[in-house]
Amino acid sequence: MRDLKRILELRFENHSHREIARMLKVSRNTFRDVFDAADAAGVYWNTAYNLSESQINELLFPSNGIDVSYEQLDYAYVHKELLKVGVSLKML
Repeated sequence: MRDLKRILELRFENHSHREIARMLKVSRNTFRDVFDAADAAGVYWNTAYNLSESQINELLFPSNGIDVSYEQLDYAYVHKELLKVGVSLKML
């Protein structure tokens, strides 16, 4: 999991990208995404030091309101189809 608060703090302390990646054991792409999001949102250490991790996450990566839900399968229909000759799960 990303430690957003720590990434912003290390950026404020002017550590290099390689140092941050090594200290937090994250990829450089991960904190580059955090840096880009922080720059776009205008969130820096002086505004984030007293916020919680979830508040910082919401500021940097706001939810887009998309509800990902799936329709429940009709298991009775699937079972009935599987009883037919030559039908497999892969076909369904």
